[in-house]
Amino acid sequence: MKRHRSLWRRPLAVLGAAVIGLTGVVALGAPAGAHHTAVQGEASCVDGSYQVRWTVRSESTPPAATSLRFVAVDIAPAGTAVGAIATSPENEFPHPVGEPVTGVQTVPGDASVARLAVRAQWNNGHTEDRAREGVVALAGTCGTKDQPGGPSASFTSICASAIDVRLTNPAKAPAVELLLASIPAGGAAQTVPLAPGEKKDVRFPVEGWDGVSVTVAGSTEPLATYLWTDPGNCALADVTTRSTCDTFTVVFADPPNGDTWTVTFSPTYGKARKRVVKPGQTIEETFEGREGQAVVAEYDYWDPDGDYFGPWEWEQPADCGGGGAGTGGLPLTGASTGGLASGAALLLLAGAGLFLVARRRRLRFTA
Repeated sequence: MKRHRSLWRRPLAVLGAAVIGLTGVVALGAPAGAHHTAVQGEASCVDGSYQVRWTVRSESTPPAATSLRFVAVDIAPAGTAVGAIATSPENEFPHPVGEPVTGVQTVPGDASVARLAVRAQWNNGHTEDRAREGVVALAGTCGTKDQPGGPSASFTSICASAIDVRLTNPAKAPAVELLLASIPAGGAAQTVPLAPGEKKDVRFPVEGWDGVSVTVAGSTEPLATYLWTDPGNCALADVTTRSTCDTFTVVFADPPNGDTWTVTFSPTYGKARKRVVKPGQTIEETFEGREGQAVVAEYDYWDPDGDYFGPWEWEQPADCGGGGAGTGGLPLTGASTGGLASGAALLLLAGAGLFLVARRRRLRFTA
């Protein structure tokens, strides 16, 4: 029997090839993701000079990027260096992304600030659009007779308008209280006591303000000030839901240029579940699907606007027959059984008709 080819077969094949080709072009031409560096420093007073230990990490890095180089490094005070944190020749990527790059900067004991700004390039071709900066505030008293070294502060901007502040008090320094206040004044404020040799990490919210100032109690001049900057990994996760007759699933997809989230999913019915979601990762949590079921989310430090916390509600699909777990409904009988019987009869009649037509097509007449 000769098979007649569909008139649409060739156009559809051409269209499919075009779609596949365009998809490949988009995939190859798309940016490699918003991976970036994060810079953090910590100071100590040693023999009359500040020793600032800097750490540079590669954040939100896709698998295609395995190493990096620095294309620009800016250091303050001028005339100082930070060891391995230096520019590298083109096409040389000496730093594996899984290992932090560290270096020590020696700063005069009367200095008030140390600063490191870097711009990196990865071996997948992605280059940072701007430099990433770390700032360490210094008391300027390292090596003096009265104070062998005062407290210091370093800062890291994080998403949702918050700043991680690391406070350090030298081992030989007296106990001190540091006042953290919003910039401009009048917003958030808190007092942090530090014993000799103590270090503390404080997450300071700056929602609605520009930054934070750190002042030694009793002083009128701030030890340090810092303004929040976008760290580059603040893309929101995509939250979707899926309802079946007896289950309710929340899907949490963190984009490659998103943050690391600690999320607690709390349902109306069932136990709460805590998950850590990293950039580029998608997780699913499935709960009982029933009338009144809803899930809300709580995040470790971020309070997004709007309905980003949920609640996300279970919606009964149309083909559940009025059921759904926990609704108490009974299976439908009678009407649905009659419908099934009618459908079966129609299918039998259609099959018989097709059989007769096929038989007639095989009849042959001879003269």
